[in-house]
Amino acid sequence: MRFHSIKAQAFGCLDDWESPPLGKELVLVCGRNESGKSTLFDLIATLLYGWSPASRDSNPYIPWDGMEAVCEGELVLGDDKNVVVQRRL
Repeated sequence: MRFHSIKAQAFGCLDDWESPPLGKELVLVCGRNESGKSTLFDLIATLLYGWSPASRDSNPYIPWDGMEAVCEGELVLGDDKNVVVQRRL
């Protein structure tokens, strides 16, 4: 299983953000402090395992503008089938 694309409609500081198409090669994420690297890591964990905590009141990734938190990832499975996982809090 691997990610083909990742989208954040609203997830913490990420707003209407979309990754470029992700291939099979290694992906390196670099950026300045407070640019969203850890937020992207937690977005991927949320796509795989769900929201933690699963409460709007205590989740640190509620969008800064108060919108509903939504993220999506397209995964390529071992048999080359694509599935889309969407999480909404």
